[in-house]
Amino acid sequence: MNEWGVVGVIVTLVGLAVAIIKPIVQLNTNIVKLTDAVEGLKNAHTKMEADNEEEHKQLHERINHRKKENEELDDRVADHERRIGILEHK
Repeated sequence: MNEWGVVGVIVTLVGLAVAIIKPIVQLNTNIVKLTDAVEGLKNAHTKMEADNEEEHKQLHERINHRKKENEELDDRVADHERRIGILEHK
């Protein structure tokens, strides 16, 4: 094998190494980007769940408050009806 044969083999090996390493580096870069994207989605989902839970608590508190108000109003209406009934009998 002469000098040009050795140079040809070296160029071929370098080309093969580049052909193998470049896709691996790109794949690794894409995996890192996707991992970051998934972490961002997880964080956003966790925050959304926490916000959703807080809003549900507030809604339930408002509903319970309205129930109390309705019960108080029902008691006042029942008392009013009773007093009207007493006045009608007199």
